[in-house]
Amino acid sequence: MKYLGVKISLGRSKVVDFQELLSMVMDKFNSWGKKSLSMGGKLTLIETSLLSMPNFLITHSLVPIRVLHELEKLCRSFLWHKSDGSKGMHYVAWSEICKPRSMGGLGLQSPLLRIGSLRSRLAWSFIQK
Repeated sequence: MKYLGVKISLGRSKVVDFQELLSMVMDKFNSWGKKSLSMGGKLTLIETSLLSMPNFLITHSLVPIRVLHELEKLCRSFLWHKSDGSKGMHYVAWSEICKPRSMGGLGLQSPLLRIGSLRSRLAWSFIQK
């Protein structure tokens, strides 16, 4: 059963429950992949739409870590793939890209790094109710 896009269940969440999120990300990649985007354009799309998609789900349910790893993998491959569909060279580690701009990174926020604060928000809402 779903309420506001969040699966409600008594048991533990499984990766299969969040397959819809990953398929939405893949659909966005397929629509954007046909366009010739610069590296800055790809970074903007990743930051504004893809990495913000799981925020609501993480704050309202326990998303498995494996789903977030898969989301990061999709974002990395979108960033480094060339416009002709061939794989590109990963010039910089993803951990370096996710650093703040003041520390030499590109300012992307990894969902794996944000999961602690977002899950504590979920715990706080359970305590308050």
